[in-house]
Amino acid sequence: MSDGEVDFELLPDSSLQFELKKGIFLGGQLSSSPVRFFPKTGDFNGTFHLSRIKLSELVKLFPRIQGRFKGKLSGSLQAKRLSGKIENFTGYLELDPDSPASVQTSLEGLLTAGAPPESRRYRQLKMAEKAFENLEINVLRLDFYSEPDTDRAATLTLSGQAVSEELIVPVDMTININGLLTELINLVARNDIEFSL
Repeated sequence: MSDGEVDFELLPDSSLQFELKKGIFLGGQLSSSPVRFFPKTGDFNGTFHLSRIKLSELVKLFPRIQGRFKGKLSGSLQAKRLSGKIENFTGYLELDPDSPASVQTSLEGLLTAGAPPESRRYRQLKMAEKAFENLEINVLRLDFYSEPDTDRAATLTLSGQAVSEELIVPVDMTININGLLTELINLVARNDIEFSL
């Protein structure tokens, strides 16, 4: 983050309460509601608001995913860290409707990992992998869920058109990312997270 403007207050219990008025983050804007922060432990609790962050910058957090990404996302995330562990992480990011979006990348083997090749599920996931090679996006939304409320860490909802030289195929999919939040954070580095359509 850069060019931030923060109001903060030292509370009687030696914790800090701060409110991020504005800051540049992932090519967009980051702000927050009042956040409680405990310097001795690093624990915190607060809500963060993101506006028009670049999809291309967000993807850079996952170095193993390479390709071309276009689009801007906005949303809010509520996060709580207690005793050194993330206890709550909920919220959403969604595509700005006035921001044209597209993806050109290879997900070969990422979604189909662990699925039996002869199964219907494998064929569905293979089609999803193929679609990302040249995908024009109309709807993109990523919802994060707090554990242990659900066995899903996140859900990706996406619709658009997969474009090839031969034809244009409508795409409408929901991908559930199952597992712990730590697995979601390390999504690209791991092979044991379960995906399902």
